[in-house]
This record gives sequence, C-alpha cells and structure tokens, in this order.
Amino acid sequence: MHPLLGEPFGIPIHSFGVMVAIAFMVALAVATREARRTGLFAPEVISDLLVWVIVGGIVGARLLYVAVHWEDTFARAPAQIFQLWKGGLVYYGGLFGALLAGWIFTRRRKVDFVLLGDVCLPAAMLGQAIGRIGCFLVGCDYGRKAPDLPWAITFPDNPDSLLPPELRGQPLHPTQLYMLLQALLIFLILTWVARRRTFRGQVLFLAIMLYPIGRSICELFRGDYVERGMYLGLSTSQWISMPLFLIGLIAFMRARRAGRRKGPAATS
Repeated sequence: MHPLLGEPFGIPIHSFGVMVAIAFMVALAVATREARRTGLFAPEVISDLLVWVIVGGIVGARLLYVAVHWEDTFARAPAQIFQLWKGGLVYYGGLFGALLAGWIFTRRRKVDFVLLGDVCLPAAMLGQAIGRIGCFLVGCDYGRKAPDLPWAITFPDNPDSLLPPELRGQPLHPTQLYMLLQALLIFLILTWVARRRTFRGQVLFLAIMLYPIGRSICELFRGDYVERGMYLGLSTSQWISMPLFLIGLIAFMRARRAGRRKGPAATS
C-alpha cells in the first residue's frame, strides 16, 4: 500500500491520482489506435473527446459519492468535496457522467455517438483496469474479511490509507484486484468483438451488458457495504447494475436487428 508516493519540493504525489492519469493516457492511446484502424474517426476527435470524458467522468463519479455520503461526511465538511486525492469516486457516477459528456460532445461535433462508443469502450475498460491499481494502493473499495482465503490481502496500518483502521492487518478479499481482472477481461472480450463487429453498437451495448454482470459478482466480496449503503440485501451498485444490464440487452438486440436489415453497411 502506497497512498502517497512522495513529496518532491513539498508537493504530495498521491498514487490514486497518478494511476487515474495513467489510465486516461493509456485509454487515449488505445482508442486513437482503434480510430485509425477502423477509419471511423480522425485521431483529433478522440483526443478532443477525452477532455469531455475526463471532466464528465470525474464530476459524475464525485457527485454520486458526495450524494451517498452527504449526511455522514460532507454536510459537516463541504470543503472535502474537492479532496479527490483521498479517493471517493463512484464508478457508476463516472460512467453516467462520461456518457452524458460524450453525448453532448457528439451533438456539438455532429458525429455518431454509438459508433464513437464502439471505438472507445474497449479503451475505457482498459483504463478502468489501470485505475483499479490506484484503489489498491490507497485501500479504498476494500473487501470483506477472509481469514481462510489463500490469496487474501493484509494491508498495513498506514495513516494515509483509506482502509478503516479496524481492518488494517486483517486478511481481506482483494476486491480491487477482482475488479481489475473483471475490467481487463471485458477489455479483451470487447477488443475481440471489435475486430469482428457486424453491426453498429455491437461493442458499446455489449460493454453495457458485461460490466454490470462482473460488477455484481465483485460486489459479493466487498466489505464496505455500511459506507455505501445496502437496500433489501443488495448494494447500490447491484441495484444500478440490474436496469443497466436490461438497457444494454434491449439496445443490443435492437441494434442487431437493425444491422441485419441494413446489411454490411451497418458496421460503418
């Protein structure tokens, strides 16, 4: 665990922020390469989109976290809303924020939102996998106790850690790594599908189906339910995952039917 990588010239370098920055840079490189391969978008469209996605994703992720924790944290100390280096970004909030920002971007640039999603979603999942390393380094998104698990992780008592003090030194499910592997697997699947895409939206809507499945499974091993909230035995992320999967499934089926009617031209 390394929440703080160092303080050169008195400036703290937080591992979470570093990994998020690396994630965005890698995602940009991969999406740009995919845009060149498909010929669907000029590279500058992808780089311009990144600015919108970064802002929309971070704002959305933070807003959902603040909304969930307003009463217990931010109502007493509103200034903490801007302390992103301490963690506190909810993926689903970031997803919705990034999608909204991407939709606004495509409207302004007059490009196809769905095709842009086909090009960018594999890169986005790879970026998320890298970002989960940041979660691991700071101790957020931690797992429940697992004293008999051979691959359980024990985090040290680091004062900069986001892990609750009572769980430091305890064997836990490495849920950060579970979610890393989940995102990496989805990236590989989407990359494989992208090379064989037969209709518009195939990659985008498949991603919207796959992520909720993997996330719901990972949620079974999370240990921060009290912090994030539980309703009728399910976490907030599991509740969000269900309608999101259905939306992805319906959109995928409709896009496939439309692709069959239009023929090969639907892939462009």
